[in-house]
Amino acid sequence: MSDSEKKTRINGSLMPSYQNETVCLLGNVNHVDPNGNFFQMTTSDNQKVVVRMNEPIKDMLDGLVEVIGVVTRNEIQCTQYISWNHMGPKPFDMGSYDKAIQIIQRYKEHYITM
Repeated sequence: MSDSEKKTRINGSLMPSYQNETVCLLGNVNHVDPNGNFFQMTTSDNQKVVVRMNEPIKDMLDGLVEVIGVVTRNEIQCTQYISWNHMGPKPFDMGSYDKAIQIIQRYKEHYITM
């Protein structure tokens, strides 16, 4: 896998360490711009992050969302997103997910990025 294809899973606090890199970020949607140009989400470590879209969002976006994009300052320039709001009535365990992100960061050499 080339470096340009790597997408490391991060939380909001790790964004400063991944400037201009493609990452995968998971969070819950808080607000969607009425024009669909961006949305705000809360990450697994309770950070508020703005996700800027290349094209306006046309879908209804709420609940759990996984974003792939490039970190620019304190925002993500989204290249792709997946809405997980169809997961059913059982809530996603963000606390456990965040612990997994911390482990991945601590042992990077043992974790294969997507």
